[in-house]
Amino acid sequence: MLYSFTGGADGANPDAGLTFDAAGNLYGTTYAGGTNKSGVVFELNAAGVETVLYTFTGSAGGMPTAGVVMDSAGNLYGTAANVVYRLAPDGQYKVLWKLGCLTGGYADAGVVLDAAGNLYGTTDVSEPGCS
Repeated sequence: MLYSFTGGADGANPDAGLTFDAAGNLYGTTYAGGTNKSGVVFELNAAGVETVLYTFTGSAGGMPTAGVVMDSAGNLYGTAANVVYRLAPDGQYKVLWKLGCLTGGYADAGVVLDAAGNLYGTTDVSEPGCS
């Protein structure tokens, strides 16, 4: 075992896949935990030391069910409930697209990144409250 989440500020319930960088560090998300109990984006180095890169607030995304993808500049992209986001290497978090019943539904899956830097993903409009 490389790392065991405690369920506190380090996150809980890492339900999604992981992404490697060129140095061998792993990046991922947790569905719960973090200081706001809405999940985190984390990095694990080869020694199993975790660094929380971002703690979701709930209001600007939270409870991610998918992992992250990384571009050549080191930006991480993902989905968290009702948003598509970018997390820059300097820690700056930006909502790229806010989702809702009229703008795509709920993001249960992550995104993929093509060679030109375009993001693609799917959403679910069958979530409660969407008709």
